Amino acid sequence: MLKLNNSLSSETAVNQYAELYMAGRCISTPFFSNVLQAWKQRNHPNMLFVTFEEMKQDLRGVINRVAAHLGKQPTEKQLEQLERHLSFESMKDNQWVNKENMGYRKTDSSGERIAFMRKGQTGDWKNHLSTEVAQKMDVWMEENLGGTGLELVTELPKK
Repeated sequence: MLKLNNSLSSETAVNQYAELYMAGRCISTPFFSNVLQAWKQRNHPNMLFVTFEEMKQDLRGVINRVAAHLGKQPTEKQLEQLERHLSFESMKDNQWVNKENMGYRKTDSSGERIAFMRKGQTGDWKNHLSTEVAQKMDVWMEENLGGTGLELVTELPKK
């Protein structure tokens, strides 16, 4: 049984967490059965499937898609306000998004606060996992997504 050991280095802990996550032994797992349940409903008129990566690439476009889906036509001023409010920079400073209202206060070994919302970078996980675990994750994604039509974007092109 794989168990997370909090006394190990952060790199080891991240690799262990990834293994537990792939095994479906963390909060919000099993990941793919949850995501694919929504993906199968993507064409239902009451469903709009949006990804973080789409928001990172074109937040204004996603806001417009959501507004159209809801039958709304926001003004330019409202679009600008929404774009500012929904930006990652705004979200990472929001106590509600960071679960601070629920008592989430995680610190690293030096006592430095670790925010729930970190960098907002697609593909950053590859900078924290060992090559072996990253390869396992690639296989895990392929095994779970093969034939579904859903493709996860794990890295956005550099601007």
